[in-house]
Amino acid sequence: MQAFDWQSSSLEGGWWDHLSETLPGLAKQVGASHVWLPPFTRSVSKEGYMPTQLYDLNSRYGTQASLERLLQLLSEAGLVPVADIVINHRSADAKDAEGFYNVFLDLVDHPGRSIAWDASAITREDGPGGY
Repeated sequence: MQAFDWQSSSLEGGWWDHLSETLPGLAKQVGASHVWLPPFTRSVSKEGYMPTQLYDLNSRYGTQASLERLLQLLSEAGLVPVADIVINHRSADAKDAEGFYNVFLDLVDHPGRSIAWDASAITREDGPGGY
């Protein structure tokens, strides 16, 4: 079941809280087993498709706490959340010395390798026809 549309990030009061109030019962009524959620990280675009900080779960859809509450309610209702993520759309945070946006910061503490990237993370002419 798709649980968002192009305007969902603009809902006053937050999309995660809205879904927490309505989704578990609605999904059960229609017989859904999985719930497709919009991108949930901080993003340049309000819809979430140009993420900057991949570990910052505060977005235009709501806070990290409200997302965690929604996920808990979905789990209790036996529903599986599916995240819509387009990681290769990651947007840079700053310009390099030459004025190009290709400095990717990693501002949130997290386990694993850093995702503070530079221009080397951007591919160019890596196949037939380049980009």
